[in-house]
Amino acid sequence: MPPSVSSSSTSEASSSATQGLRFTLLDDGTYSVVLDGNYNDRVTHVEIPSTYQGKPVTKIGFQAFARSSITSISIPNSIVAIDNDAFDGCKSLTAITIPDSVTSLGQYVLRGCDNLKSIKLGNGIKSIKRQQFESYNVETFILGDGITEIPDSMFDNFHELKTVTLGKKIARIGKSAFYACDALQNVNFPSSLTEIGDSAFQSCERLESAILPDSLQAIPKECFYGCKGLKTLKLPRNLASIGDFAFYHTGIETLDIPASVTSITPGAFCGCPSLKRITVDQGNKKYDCRHNSIVETATNTLLVGSLSSVIPSSITVLGNYCFAESKITAITIPGSVTSIKGMAFYEANQLADIRYAGTKAQWGKATKDATSFYKVATSVVHCQDGDVSL
Repeated sequence: MPPSVSSSSTSEASSSATQGLRFTLLDDGTYSVVLDGNYNDRVTHVEIPSTYQGKPVTKIGFQAFARSSITSISIPNSIVAIDNDAFDGCKSLTAITIPDSVTSLGQYVLRGCDNLKSIKLGNGIKSIKRQQFESYNVETFILGDGITEIPDSMFDNFHELKTVTLGKKIARIGKSAFYACDALQNVNFPSSLTEIGDSAFQSCERLESAILPDSLQAIPKECFYGCKGLKTLKLPRNLASIGDFAFYHTGIETLDIPASVTSITPGAFCGCPSLKRITVDQGNKKYDCRHNSIVETATNTLLVGSLSSVIPSSITVLGNYCFAESKITAITIPGSVTSIKGMAFYEANQLADIRYAGTKAQWGKATKDATSFYKVATSVVHCQDGDVSL
Protein backbone atom coordinates (compact mmCIF):
# COMPACT_ATOMS: atom_id res chain seq x y z
CA MET A 1 0.00 0.00 0.00
CA PRO A 2 1.40 3.46 -0.85
CA PRO A 3 2.58 5.61 2.05
CA SER A 4 0.17 8.07 3.65
CA VAL A 5 0.35 11.74 2.86
CA SER A 6 2.00 13.52 5.80
CA SER A 7 2.08 17.12 7.02
CA SER A 8 5.14 19.23 6.33
CA SER A 9 6.38 18.60 9.87
CA THR A 10 6.48 14.82 9.39
CA SER A 11 7.90 12.26 7.04
CA GLU A 12 6.36 9.10 5.62
CA ALA A 13 3.72 7.16 7.54
CA SER A 14 3.82 3.45 8.19
CA SER A 15 3.11 1.40 5.08
CA SER A 16 0.14 -0.19 6.89
CA ALA A 17 -1.69 3.13 7.11
CA THR A 18 -4.54 4.04 4.77
CA GLN A 19 -3.50 6.07 1.77
CA GLY A 20 -4.19 9.79 2.19
CA LEU A 21 -3.82 10.07 5.96
CA ARG A 22 -2.00 13.09 7.32
CA PHE A 23 -0.35 13.19 10.73
CA THR A 24 0.43 16.25 12.85
CA LEU A 25 2.73 16.30 15.84
CA LEU A 26 0.98 17.47 19.00
CA ASP A 27 2.47 19.31 21.97
CA ASP A 28 2.51 16.15 24.07
CA GLY A 29 4.67 14.35 21.54
CA THR A 30 1.87 12.21 20.09
CA TYR A 31 0.14 12.54 16.71
CA SER A 32 -3.27 13.50 15.42
CA VAL A 33 -4.65 12.17 12.17
CA VAL A 34 -6.91 13.49 9.39
CA LEU A 35 -7.64 12.51 5.81
CA ASP A 36 -6.16 14.75 3.19
CA GLY A 37 -8.98 16.49 1.33
CA ASN A 38 -7.60 15.29 -2.00
CA TYR A 39 -8.51 11.76 -0.96
CA ASN A 40 -12.09 12.41 0.19
CA ASP A 41 -13.54 10.63 -2.86
CA ARG A 42 -10.79 8.05 -3.24
CA VAL A 43 -10.78 6.23 0.10
CA THR A 44 -13.53 3.88 1.32
CA HIS A 45 -12.00 1.84 4.15
CA VAL A 46 -9.78 3.62 6.69
CA GLU A 47 -7.22 1.83 8.86
CA ILE A 48 -5.74 4.25 11.37
CA PRO A 49 -2.35 3.08 12.67
CA SER A 50 -1.74 3.08 16.42
CA THR A 51 1.73 4.60 16.00
CA TYR A 52 3.45 6.95 13.60
CA GLN A 53 7.22 7.33 13.51
CA GLY A 54 7.38 5.34 16.71
CA LYS A 55 4.99 7.55 18.64
CA PRO A 56 1.30 6.98 19.49
CA VAL A 57 -1.51 8.30 17.31
CA THR A 58 -3.90 9.66 19.97
CA LYS A 59 -6.32 12.00 18.25
CA ILE A 60 -8.67 12.11 15.28
CA GLY A 61 -8.55 15.75 14.29
CA PHE A 62 -11.10 18.46 13.50
CA GLN A 63 -13.19 17.51 10.44
CA ALA A 64 -10.78 14.61 9.96
CA PHE A 65 -13.02 12.62 7.61
CA ALA A 66 -15.85 15.13 7.14
CA ARG A 67 -17.84 14.72 3.93
CA SER A 68 -15.57 11.95 2.69
CA SER A 69 -16.68 8.78 0.93
CA ILE A 70 -15.48 6.35 3.61
CA THR A 71 -17.73 3.36 4.26
CA SER A 72 -15.87 1.88 7.23
CA ILE A 73 -13.12 2.74 9.69
CA SER A 74 -10.90 0.91 12.14
CA ILE A 75 -9.94 3.04 15.15
CA PRO A 76 -7.05 1.74 17.28
CA ASN A 77 -6.93 1.70 21.08
CA SER A 78 -4.28 4.41 21.00
CA ILE A 79 -6.91 7.04 20.16
CA VAL A 80 -8.10 9.00 23.22
CA ALA A 81 -9.85 11.97 21.58
CA ILE A 82 -12.07 12.54 18.54
CA ASP A 83 -12.40 16.21 17.63
CA ASN A 84 -15.43 18.20 16.46
CA ASP A 85 -17.05 17.29 13.13
CA ALA A 86 -14.67 14.34 12.68
CA PHE A 87 -17.17 12.30 10.62
CA ASP A 88 -19.66 15.05 9.80
CA GLY A 89 -21.49 14.31 6.56
CA CYS A 90 -19.92 10.90 5.92
CA LYS A 91 -22.96 9.74 3.99
CA SER A 92 -21.49 6.34 3.03
CA LEU A 93 -20.33 5.31 6.49
CA THR A 94 -22.42 2.34 7.65
CA ALA A 95 -21.01 1.41 11.07
CA ILE A 96 -18.56 2.69 13.65
CA THR A 97 -17.04 1.34 16.86
CA ILE A 98 -15.43 3.78 19.27
CA PRO A 99 -12.82 1.92 21.34
CA ASP A 100 -12.60 1.99 25.14
CA SER A 101 -9.52 4.20 24.96
CA VAL A 102 -11.52 7.20 23.71
CA THR A 103 -12.44 9.54 26.58
CA SER A 104 -13.16 12.75 24.66
CA LEU A 105 -15.80 13.09 21.96
CA GLY A 106 -16.31 16.45 20.25
CA GLN A 107 -19.44 18.12 18.89
CA TYR A 108 -21.17 16.97 15.67
CA VAL A 109 -18.87 13.96 15.45
CA LEU A 110 -21.41 11.79 13.61
CA ARG A 111 -23.83 14.36 12.24
CA GLY A 112 -25.46 13.79 8.86
CA CYS A 113 -24.17 10.25 8.28
CA ASP A 114 -27.27 9.23 6.35
CA ASN A 115 -26.38 5.54 5.90
CA LEU A 116 -24.98 4.96 9.35
CA LYS A 117 -26.81 1.96 10.84
CA SER A 118 -24.73 0.97 13.86
CA ILE A 119 -22.91 2.92 16.58
CA LYS A 120 -20.99 1.27 19.40
CA LEU A 121 -19.42 3.42 22.11
CA GLY A 122 -16.58 2.22 24.29
CA ASN A 123 -16.40 2.34 28.06
CA GLY A 124 -14.18 5.42 28.09
CA ILE A 125 -16.97 7.81 27.09
CA LYS A 126 -18.55 9.32 30.23
CA SER A 127 -21.28 11.49 28.69
CA ILE A 128 -23.09 12.00 25.39
CA LYS A 129 -25.05 14.78 23.71
CA ARG A 130 -27.66 14.66 20.98
CA GLN A 131 -25.72 16.93 18.62
CA GLN A 132 -22.86 14.44 18.55
CA PHE A 133 -25.00 11.77 16.88
CA GLU A 134 -27.52 13.48 14.61
CA SER A 135 -27.64 10.67 12.07
CA TYR A 136 -31.27 9.69 12.01
CA ASN A 137 -31.10 6.34 10.20
CA VAL A 138 -29.20 4.55 12.95
CA GLU A 139 -30.79 1.20 13.79
CA THR A 140 -28.52 -0.09 16.58
CA PHE A 141 -26.92 1.96 19.33
CA ILE A 142 -24.70 0.35 21.98
CA LEU A 143 -23.62 2.54 24.88
CA GLY A 144 -20.54 1.81 26.95
CA ASP A 145 -20.41 1.24 30.68
CA GLY A 146 -18.94 4.67 31.38
CA ILE A 147 -22.14 6.56 30.57
CA THR A 148 -24.45 7.32 33.50
CA GLU A 149 -27.18 9.38 31.85
CA ILE A 150 -29.22 9.54 28.66
CA PRO A 151 -29.91 13.28 28.23
CA ASP A 152 -33.35 14.76 27.63
CA SER A 153 -34.55 14.26 24.02
CA MET A 154 -31.35 12.36 23.18
CA PHE A 155 -32.94 10.10 20.55
CA ASP A 156 -36.18 12.03 20.03
CA ASN A 157 -37.62 11.11 16.59
CA PHE A 158 -34.89 8.64 15.64
CA HIS A 159 -37.47 6.78 13.58
CA GLU A 160 -35.19 3.95 12.40
CA LEU A 161 -33.73 3.06 15.81
CA LYS A 162 -34.59 -0.57 16.58
CA THR A 163 -32.27 -1.71 19.37
CA VAL A 164 -30.59 0.18 22.21
CA THR A 165 -28.18 -1.42 24.63
CA LEU A 166 -27.74 0.63 27.79
CA GLY A 167 -24.52 0.40 29.78
CA LYS A 168 -24.26 -1.04 33.27
CA LYS A 169 -23.97 2.38 34.96
CA ILE A 170 -26.96 4.18 33.47
CA ALA A 171 -28.74 5.90 36.36
CA ARG A 172 -31.03 8.30 34.49
CA ILE A 173 -33.00 8.28 31.26
CA GLY A 174 -34.04 11.85 30.50
CA LYS A 175 -37.33 13.38 29.48
CA SER A 176 -38.46 12.39 25.97
CA ALA A 177 -35.15 10.56 25.56
CA PHE A 178 -36.66 8.06 23.10
CA TYR A 179 -39.78 10.00 22.14
CA ALA A 180 -41.37 8.74 18.89
CA CYS A 181 -38.68 6.12 18.22
CA ASP A 182 -41.45 4.20 16.49
CA ALA A 183 -39.21 1.37 15.26
CA LEU A 184 -37.67 0.71 18.68
CA GLN A 185 -38.25 -2.89 19.75
CA ASN A 186 -35.63 -3.71 22.35
CA VAL A 187 -34.21 -1.81 25.31
CA ASN A 188 -32.46 -3.28 28.32
CA PHE A 189 -33.02 -1.54 31.65
CA PRO A 190 -29.90 -1.97 33.83
CA SER A 191 -30.03 -2.47 37.59
CA SER A 192 -28.29 0.89 38.03
CA LEU A 193 -31.32 2.81 36.75
CA THR A 194 -32.94 5.07 39.36
CA GLU A 195 -34.78 7.67 37.28
CA ILE A 196 -36.80 7.87 34.07
CA GLY A 197 -38.04 11.23 32.80
CA ASP A 198 -41.51 12.21 31.59
CA SER A 199 -42.45 10.81 28.16
CA ALA A 200 -39.13 8.97 27.93
CA PHE A 201 -40.55 6.24 25.68
CA GLN A 202 -43.72 7.95 24.49
CA SER A 203 -44.95 6.72 21.09
CA CYS A 204 -42.41 3.90 20.81
CA GLU A 205 -45.12 1.90 19.09
CA ARG A 206 -43.07 -1.27 18.51
CA LEU A 207 -41.47 -1.56 21.93
CA GLU A 208 -42.35 -5.09 23.03
CA SER A 209 -41.36 -5.32 26.68
CA ALA A 210 -40.32 -3.26 29.68
CA ILE A 211 -38.58 -5.26 32.40
CA LEU A 212 -37.95 -2.49 34.89
CA PRO A 213 -35.29 -2.89 37.60
CA ASP A 214 -36.04 -2.86 41.32
CA SER A 215 -33.83 0.22 41.69
CA LEU A 216 -36.54 2.33 40.03
CA GLN A 217 -39.07 3.89 42.43
CA ALA A 218 -41.17 6.11 40.14
CA ILE A 219 -42.64 5.83 36.66
CA PRO A 220 -43.43 9.39 35.56
CA LYS A 221 -46.26 10.76 33.49
CA GLU A 222 -46.63 9.55 29.91
CA CYS A 223 -43.49 7.44 30.25
CA PHE A 224 -44.73 4.65 27.95
CA TYR A 225 -47.68 6.58 26.49
CA GLY A 226 -48.76 5.16 23.14
CA CYS A 227 -46.47 2.10 23.21
CA LYS A 228 -49.06 0.00 21.41
CA GLY A 229 -46.81 -3.03 21.04
CA LEU A 230 -45.87 -3.17 24.72
CA LYS A 231 -47.28 -6.48 25.96
CA THR A 232 -44.83 -7.55 28.65
CA LEU A 233 -44.45 -5.33 31.70
CA LYS A 234 -42.60 -6.06 34.93
CA LEU A 235 -42.89 -3.34 37.54
CA PRO A 236 -40.07 -2.84 40.09
CA ARG A 237 -40.51 -4.39 43.51
CA ASN A 238 -39.65 -1.03 45.11
CA LEU A 239 -41.93 1.07 42.90
CA ALA A 240 -43.76 3.82 44.80
CA SER A 241 -45.63 5.86 42.17
CA ILE A 242 -47.10 5.61 38.67
CA GLY A 243 -47.78 8.93 36.95
CA ASP A 244 -50.48 10.37 34.68
CA PHE A 245 -51.09 8.27 31.57
CA ALA A 246 -47.82 6.41 32.15
CA PHE A 247 -49.08 3.35 30.23
CA TYR A 248 -51.87 4.97 28.18
CA HIS A 249 -52.65 3.05 24.97
CA THR A 250 -50.20 0.23 25.61
CA GLY A 251 -50.79 -3.40 24.71
CA ILE A 252 -50.17 -4.86 28.16
CA GLU A 253 -52.19 -7.98 28.89
CA THR A 254 -51.41 -8.53 32.56
CA LEU A 255 -50.66 -6.07 35.35
CA ASP A 256 -49.07 -6.95 38.69
CA ILE A 257 -48.91 -4.12 41.23
CA PRO A 258 -46.22 -4.63 43.90
CA ALA A 259 -46.71 -4.04 47.62
CA SER A 260 -44.58 -0.89 47.57
CA VAL A 261 -46.89 1.21 45.36
CA THR A 262 -48.57 4.10 47.20
CA SER A 263 -49.67 6.30 44.29
CA ILE A 264 -51.46 5.41 41.05
CA THR A 265 -52.51 8.54 39.20
CA PRO A 266 -55.89 8.48 37.39
CA GLY A 267 -55.44 7.49 33.76
CA ALA A 268 -52.17 5.64 34.37
CA PHE A 269 -53.52 2.53 32.59
CA CYS A 270 -56.23 4.19 30.54
CA GLY A 271 -56.96 2.81 27.09
CA CYS A 272 -55.20 -0.55 27.42
CA PRO A 273 -57.46 -2.64 25.14
CA SER A 274 -55.77 -6.00 25.88
CA LEU A 275 -55.58 -5.76 29.66
CA LYS A 276 -57.34 -8.83 31.05
CA ARG A 277 -55.66 -9.82 34.30
CA ILE A 278 -54.77 -7.58 37.25
CA THR A 279 -53.21 -8.51 40.58
CA VAL A 280 -52.13 -6.44 43.57
CA ASP A 281 -49.64 -7.82 46.06
CA GLN A 282 -51.43 -8.72 49.29
CA GLY A 283 -48.86 -6.72 51.23
CA ASN A 284 -49.96 -3.44 49.61
CA LYS A 285 -51.51 -1.15 52.24
CA LYS A 286 -53.02 1.37 49.80
CA TYR A 287 -54.59 -0.75 47.05
CA ASP A 288 -56.15 -4.15 46.56
CA CYS A 289 -57.44 -6.19 43.66
CA ARG A 290 -61.11 -7.10 43.35
CA HIS A 291 -62.33 -9.08 40.36
CA ASN A 292 -59.49 -7.94 38.07
CA SER A 293 -59.71 -4.29 39.09
CA ILE A 294 -57.42 -2.05 41.15
CA VAL A 295 -59.26 -0.57 44.13
CA GLU A 296 -58.19 2.10 46.59
CA THR A 297 -58.86 0.17 49.77
CA ALA A 298 -59.77 2.96 52.19
CA THR A 299 -62.32 4.65 49.90
CA ASN A 300 -63.59 1.62 47.93
CA THR A 301 -62.80 3.52 44.74
CA LEU A 302 -62.27 1.47 41.60
CA LEU A 303 -59.26 3.04 39.87
CA VAL A 304 -58.33 0.66 37.05
CA GLY A 305 -60.62 -1.76 35.28
CA SER A 306 -59.91 -4.44 32.69
CA LEU A 307 -61.70 -6.50 30.07
CA SER A 308 -62.37 -9.13 32.75
CA SER A 309 -63.49 -6.77 35.51
CA VAL A 310 -66.67 -7.39 37.46
CA ILE A 311 -67.53 -4.42 39.66
CA PRO A 312 -68.09 -5.81 43.16
CA SER A 313 -70.85 -4.60 45.46
CA SER A 314 -68.25 -3.18 47.85
CA ILE A 315 -67.39 -0.39 45.40
CA THR A 316 -68.81 3.07 46.13
CA VAL A 317 -66.90 5.20 43.63
CA LEU A 318 -65.92 4.62 40.01
CA GLY A 319 -62.77 6.70 39.59
CA ASN A 320 -61.60 8.97 36.80
CA TYR A 321 -60.67 7.05 33.63
CA CYS A 322 -61.28 3.66 35.28
CA PHE A 323 -62.81 2.20 32.07
CA ALA A 324 -61.93 5.02 29.65
CA GLU A 325 -61.40 3.78 26.07
CA SER A 326 -62.02 0.23 27.25
CA LYS A 327 -63.27 -2.41 24.78
CA ILE A 328 -65.85 -3.77 27.23
CA THR A 329 -69.27 -4.33 25.66
CA ALA A 330 -71.37 -4.65 28.83
CA ILE A 331 -71.10 -3.63 32.46
CA THR A 332 -73.19 -3.97 35.60
CA ILE A 333 -72.79 -1.16 38.13
CA PRO A 334 -73.77 -2.22 41.64
CA GLY A 335 -76.29 -0.20 43.66
CA SER A 336 -73.53 0.58 46.16
CA VAL A 337 -71.96 3.04 43.69
CA THR A 338 -72.85 6.60 44.66
CA SER A 339 -70.33 8.49 42.51
CA ILE A 340 -69.11 8.07 38.94
CA LYS A 341 -66.19 10.39 38.26
CA GLY A 342 -65.38 12.28 35.09
CA MET A 343 -64.11 10.23 32.14
CA ALA A 344 -64.94 6.98 33.94
CA PHE A 345 -66.23 5.38 30.72
CA TYR A 346 -64.89 8.02 28.33
CA GLU A 347 -64.98 6.75 24.74
CA ALA A 348 -65.69 3.17 25.75
CA ASN A 349 -67.29 3.09 22.34
CA GLN A 350 -68.20 -0.60 22.34
CA LEU A 351 -70.10 -0.36 25.62
CA ALA A 352 -73.69 -1.00 24.50
CA ASP A 353 -75.23 -2.54 27.63
CA ILE A 354 -75.13 -0.64 30.94
CA ARG A 355 -77.02 -2.08 33.89
CA TYR A 356 -77.44 -0.58 37.35
CA ALA A 357 -78.29 -2.90 40.23
CA GLY A 358 -80.41 -0.26 41.95
CA THR A 359 -83.52 1.80 41.34
CA LYS A 360 -83.99 4.77 39.08
CA ALA A 361 -84.18 6.94 42.18
CA GLN A 362 -80.83 5.66 43.40
CA TRP A 363 -79.32 6.27 39.99
CA GLY A 364 -80.60 9.81 40.04
CA LYS A 365 -78.93 10.48 43.39
CA ALA A 366 -75.56 9.08 42.30
CA THR A 367 -73.20 11.91 41.32
CA LYS A 368 -71.99 11.85 37.75
CA ASP A 369 -70.00 14.08 35.40
CA ALA A 370 -70.91 15.19 31.89
CA THR A 371 -67.92 13.21 30.63
CA SER A 372 -68.52 10.05 32.67
CA PHE A 373 -70.19 8.21 29.77
CA TYR A 374 -68.94 10.34 26.87
CA LYS A 375 -69.24 8.49 23.54
CA VAL A 376 -70.35 5.10 24.88
CA ALA A 377 -72.44 2.98 22.49
CA THR A 378 -75.74 3.46 24.28
CA SER A 379 -77.84 6.27 25.69
CA VAL A 380 -79.76 4.10 28.16
CA VAL A 381 -79.08 2.65 31.60
CA HIS A 382 -81.15 -0.37 32.64
CA CYS A 383 -82.14 0.00 36.31
CA GLN A 384 -84.03 -2.57 38.39
CA ASP A 385 -87.32 -0.72 37.99
CA GLY A 386 -86.89 0.62 34.45
CA ASP A 387 -84.63 2.50 32.09
CA VAL A 388 -83.15 5.96 32.37
CA SER A 389 -81.34 8.09 29.85
CA LEU A 390 -77.69 8.98 30.20
